[in-house]
Amino acid sequence: MVAADTTPRPHLHPTRASGTVRVDPPRGFLRHPRFLRLVHDLGIPTPHALGCLLLLWESAAANPQAVFRDDLDIELCAGWPGERGRFCTALLACGFLVRREDGSFHVLPGWEGGGR
Repeated sequence: MVAADTTPRPHLHPTRASGTVRVDPPRGFLRHPRFLRLVHDLGIPTPHALGCLLLLWESAAANPQAVFRDDLDIELCAGWPGERGRFCTALLACGFLVRREDGSFHVLPGWEGGGR
């Protein structure tokens, strides 16, 4: 039997006037195991991981299907300054991202999916 995913979800607030989306992390986000694992796997400070993830979610919210062609698209949207592919690998391992059959990536809103 698989336990239900009880992880909180981020709140997305579209702003019509500016055409942007505000992403508010849910309560408890910074202590959730998936986020802590992301910080650990990337080996970067918590604020940096949070910033990259929020930038990615904002870009995904502006993209109706939240699909990105490759790891470079993901990492550019997230503002990832590190080695190419490292951020995507960590997102996949932590359940924030899914690789589709065609090789593109789907960004999961919050913690949907099968992250560890």
